[in-house]
Amino acid sequence: MGLENETAETLEETYRMARDWNPDLANWAMYTPWPFSPLFQELRDKVETYDFETSNVVTPIIKPEAMDRAELLDRVMHNDRRFYMIKALFHSPWRGSGFRRKYLLGCLKAFLKAGFRRTFYDLGRVGYWRRQTRKTVDSGFDASRRIAPEQAAEWDAAADRTADYLLAHRLPRPAQWLLRALPARLAAPLLLRAIARNAWTFAGSGRVFVTPGPPAVIEIEANPLATAPCHFHLAVFTRLFRTLVHPQAEMRETLCCGSGAAACRFAISWSRR
Repeated sequence: MGLENETAETLEETYRMARDWNPDLANWAMYTPWPFSPLFQELRDKVETYDFETSNVVTPIIKPEAMDRAELLDRVMHNDRRFYMIKALFHSPWRGSGFRRKYLLGCLKAFLKAGFRRTFYDLGRVGYWRRQTRKTVDSGFDASRRIAPEQAAEWDAAADRTADYLLAHRLPRPAQWLLRALPARLAAPLLLRAIARNAWTFAGSGRVFVTPGPPAVIEIEANPLATAPCHFHLAVFTRLFRTLVHPQAEMRETLCCGSGAAACRFAISWSRR
């Protein structure tokens, strides 16, 4: 929910689709593009907060063209209230038996408790109480947090220098020619091994583990350069894989030490060649 082309009509269509499918449970998550991913870059003029530390998948960070973020939250909550009111009265107490019924009733109880305590969808924190408070909703994001173009450029430059060093001094020319000549599925494991052997150049004291995949994965435990997201590492790995494995290789950070995870995890994918 909550892409830039979201409207009152599309939100209603989503609700009707959920009612037609009639699942036991439905989660109305807000679309939250991963920072510095290609889609984030595409939608960045619609993203209204860069406070990644407190962003989640329930408080809107994208402003649709047809409404503001407070109205988006209100309409999504309207869908949620209607859906679970029907479930509470006509579905969950009477559906199935044994474990299934116990589970559904437990979920319903948890939803009701979170609703009354105003913890559901961060409603208490943002000051939302149905439509009458829509104009006073405060998402609580730190509006001063911005990614300055100069900072992003500095990260890119540092990543380029690191990649240049690896290509010039740590990966022999014949090995680079071989990687470019091989199919991506064969070149990727070889490059991953080289990355693991030279981990100190970009991970410092962190411990690096690689998995050939697919998808190929690079993990850095106790990453001393974690920034949530790790723009530097995304840029380094993207440059290496696009240079030596596949020109359209894409990199995603799926976990980050900067967000409390034990390791930064980077997943690499590419189209077949």
